[in-house]
Formats: sequence, structure tokens, C-alpha cells
Amino acid sequence: MIKDEIIEAVSNLDEDLVLDLVSQAVADGLTRKEIIRYVILGMNEIGILYESLDYYIADLIMAGCVFKSVLNFFDDLEQTSLSLTATERTGRILIGTVENDIHDIGKSIFTNLALTEGYEVIDLGVDVKPDRFFEEALTTKPDILAMSGIISNAIKSMTETVNLFKKNFIRNDFKIIIGGLSLSE
Repeated sequence: MIKDEIIEAVSNLDEDLVLDLVSQAVADGLTRKEIIRYVILGMNEIGILYESLDYYIADLIMAGCVFKSVLNFFDDLEQTSLSLTATERTGRILIGTVENDIHDIGKSIFTNLALTEGYEVIDLGVDVKPDRFFEEALTTKPDILAMSGIISNAIKSMTETVNLFKKNFIRNDFKIIIGGLSLSE
């Protein structure tokens, strides 16, 4: 079954085979959403292998590359949800990697998953200052403000950004989500 083959190829980090199987799945009529779900199941297997110490950081990086290749495959087919009409969209997300941080693999994966689920995504890129998040939020009126950061200084920048929204009495106008390695409850 193609689902199991995709999951296994992803968990084995076999990028060429994954792309061949994804191409075959598209030809068989599977949707982008279905295929991405299979790829995510393979990524979950990689997480289990990492937790059991069978995979290492380099394997996680490679897994990110495999996932990004699959997303690029769909982008090349012009099957992104960017072409959805406003009534078909799930919502709008404003996202960026916070000030003084340039890491974007996790942000890119999240962005593409959100696109797959029907969200319109406005990606501000990396090293985004709190003022820029604030100004773009006022302009674009997202449903969700998403901030990413890997380095420990990211927490400070995220806090400054949220405080800017609080200071201007619009914090409750947006759902705010954050993600990154240096975060805690």
C-alpha cells in the first residue's frame, strides 16, 4: 500500500524514494493533504527513532530536508492552498522567526503544514523585530500570530512582541502561538 511505503521511505530518510512514491501517489489521485499526512506519520517514526537514540541530530536535519523536498514537489505542481478563495481558507497566520534569530527550518515546516490545512500564511522571514510583527498584524489582521525561535534570546524577543500588543490594548485581538527549542511552559 502506498501509505505504508511512503511512511517507511520517510523513516528510512530515502529522499529519492519518497519523491518517487509521492509522484506515484499524485498519479494515483491522492490529494496533497493525504500524502502530507503519510509523510508526517513517517516523521513521527523518525521522532521515535531519535528518542530511542537510533537516530541523531543529523538524521533530524535530514528528515527536515526530506519533508521540505516533498513540500517543494507540491509547490512545483502549483497545488498550494495559496490559490484557495477567501471562503475556502481556514484562516490567516502571520509568522516569523523573532529578532536576532535566523533559524527557519521549523518555521518553514509549520508554514507548509498550515498551507496544506488551508490557511493563508504571511511569512515575515527571519530576524523579525517586535515592531514589524505589530505593524504587520495591524495591516493584515491575522487570526493567529506565530513566532518561532531557536536561540535562548528568542524568549526575550517573543516577550517584547507580546508586550507590545498588550501595551496597545490589542493582545486579545489575536491568538498567539510560539515555537522553538528554548521554550518552556
